[in-house]
Amino acid sequence: MLSRLGILILVFLILDLIFGHYINRLGVNSFRIKHDYLHHALLPSQNSTARWGRRVYHVNTNSLGCRDKDCRDVDVSRKGPRLLILGDSHVEGVGIAYPNTMAGIVQDSLSREGIDVINGSVVSYSPKLYYLKARYLLNNKNIHVTDLLVMIDISDLQNEIVYENFKPDSSSRAGISYRIRKFLMMNSFIYRHIHIVVKKIKIKSFIKHSEYFRNYAMKHSEKDILELYSSFFNNYEDDQLVADPEFHAVQDWFYIDRYKPLAEKGLQLEMKNISRLKTLCDEKGIRLSLSVHPWRKQVMLRDTSDYYVGQWRKFCGENEINFINLYPAFIDPPVSAVFAKDLFLPQDNHWNEFGNAIVARKILDKLKMPGPR
Repeated sequence: MLSRLGILILVFLILDLIFGHYINRLGVNSFRIKHDYLHHALLPSQNSTARWGRRVYHVNTNSLGCRDKDCRDVDVSRKGPRLLILGDSHVEGVGIAYPNTMAGIVQDSLSREGIDVINGSVVSYSPKLYYLKARYLLNNKNIHVTDLLVMIDISDLQNEIVYENFKPDSSSRAGISYRIRKFLMMNSFIYRHIHIVVKKIKIKSFIKHSEYFRNYAMKHSEKDILELYSSFFNNYEDDQLVADPEFHAVQDWFYIDRYKPLAEKGLQLEMKNISRLKTLCDEKGIRLSLSVHPWRKQVMLRDTSDYYVGQWRKFCGENEINFINLYPAFIDPPVSAVFAKDLFLPQDNHWNEFGNAIVARKILDKLKMPGPR
């Protein structure tokens, strides 16, 4: 028989799980989780709230852990045409309600043609994680995909440097560990709040070490962005680079002499991983498209085909990948966009609602999806 102490502990744990099951889902950004194979990911089947700066918005994830219009169960074996989109925070749609995101607009438009859309994009993803996410969905989840769109930007240079030594763990032990963490993050009130306290300690340490983010913290009261970036650099060991403000101004790397070699290294890592993704697509009979979009810096320079774009255009031509240049959509936008004045969120490189609509229009125009095979 259980002792009184054992009964109290059991009752305490049951109450923790009951309370956590309902409360945890109400936490801001509670749908984000560390992942042994993907580095970081979104929890599946979440009806949650997110915050980006001062913007609070709703987030649903589907059964695959991808942001979606609702918490739908994805029929992975569906044999009709399906587009998988892979990108970073721009394409996840930070700060924007899903129907107004690029992916949401594309999904709404293509669904009328009988084409399913999965948005596998996550904050701070880059080509290495795009390849791992595609392999994970295709091989582990056995999802049927006919078309894949990868959306690249200048931040991927830094991301690839940081993720270079990340080793995805596909062992059964890692899988069990992830399932336990996922369950506790979703259902244990105590575990989640211990997790929050630990993250706050890590954020303080990160800010103390990085002059760039220390200055950011002094100017902005929002901590969610700092939380995401501190977790991004969690396992990166080059403290000297992390402490250098110019390392975080990745949009300038090709224009700073001492950072050009690092930019070239990042580009080569990107192309190596996109080559791996292309091989995977060829094996699965999937049509691959790649787009490149600008940050504010590139828009300001008004070069619709800069070095970065040129390198990707050449790469895609050599590897038979459909290439989409999104720079003109921002630098020479249609007349309707002029009245919006800006296609970005205030003091941010992410698209506002109008910017998302402009990108969606361009993607729908240039994406080659001839329909079922």
